[in-house]
Amino acid sequence: MAAKKKNVTDYDSLRQRTQDRDVYMEQQVGRSRIHEKFSKRPRQIFVAVIAVLIFLATYFGVGLIQLGYYAANQAVSTQTQESTSSSGLLSFSAWCDQNGFTEATLGEEYDYAQGFWKGSDFNDHEEFTQEQVEGLYNEYAQAYLAEHPEEREQVLAESAEPAIDYVSFFTPDFLKIIIALFVSSVVASVLYQTLMRQLDAQNLMNTTDDINQYPNDQHIAYPQELQDRFDWFPDVGAHCDVQVTSLISHMMLTNKGLGKIAVPERAKKDVLDSDGDIAVYKGEVLYSDDGETPIYKQMPMIDEAFGDYIFDASNVPKKFRIKYNPSDIDYNPEDKNREKLKGFPKLSDMIGATWSMPLYEPQRPAGAYLVDTSPSNTMV
Repeated sequence: MAAKKKNVTDYDSLRQRTQDRDVYMEQQVGRSRIHEKFSKRPRQIFVAVIAVLIFLATYFGVGLIQLGYYAANQAVSTQTQESTSSSGLLSFSAWCDQNGFTEATLGEEYDYAQGFWKGSDFNDHEEFTQEQVEGLYNEYAQAYLAEHPEEREQVLAESAEPAIDYVSFFTPDFLKIIIALFVSSVVASVLYQTLMRQLDAQNLMNTTDDINQYPNDQHIAYPQELQDRFDWFPDVGAHCDVQVTSLISHMMLTNKGLGKIAVPERAKKDVLDSDGDIAVYKGEVLYSDDGETPIYKQMPMIDEAFGDYIFDASNVPKKFRIKYNPSDIDYNPEDKNREKLKGFPKLSDMIGATWSMPLYEPQRPAGAYLVDTSPSNTMV
């Protein structure tokens, strides 16, 4: 049966890769897991579909505008220039234009035209006004068409306005195509740029293209890297043999792997003597009857409830509230690190042997500071 594969963290992999070289001079430290970048393809397809829809909408929109313009002009023309009379007779001006008559030839041609002027005295009077000529035309022409209904129908058919060909306004032409291409191109260009900016924002955490990495670059250290590199010192109450020169970071701890310690009991409220005077103030150490021996009780070294209170007071989101198990953290295995205390392979071993609670300290630690012990200057 195959042996169970040990879980290897990112930092374990980093330490194995860099154990034989100067990790602080030449390194490409792995970042948090980088997910696959979002593709441009869906946005490009979306822009293409929108561009086609905008093209079609603009194309037919221009056709509708042309159709509306033509219909409006036709309506105005019908109202301002009456092409037929109520009887189906061509207007005088339209009749003259259709038959090539002018004012100079009007007298001669009217008498010739199908006997319209037969029996009239039109040719005997050369000085007719425009209104008189039109009146004579209407009078004789209506009488003539009344006697010849087949010619009246022919006049109506020839004078009728042609029907609007709606299809012709949507057939391809240069104007509609150019306008539709221009509008769709502008919309597609603006939309494409907007979507690409949105894509860049979504991929911001999934790419390192904006970072130029060089040898000796600084980086955000792994928590395990800090634990290996720096020493530990209790954050509250307890004392330790470690000599601190600078505070680096802080980590909350659990009490796993740590034994209990003797902690003096303290008064939970003021204690009065027989005369009613305060003998022991709230929070002071309680002593036995001899007045010299403190009363102790066994408590865990790490006050995890106090750590939770600190998290709450700092408004730390719950997903970032991490407490480390000191029995799982290497302190100085095989005493390889000359800057740390010797003889403690695990952090829990070091805490149990070197951390102590003086009588005057009222609060147990909730975690520990990661500290530098080498000679250094600290800039605040």
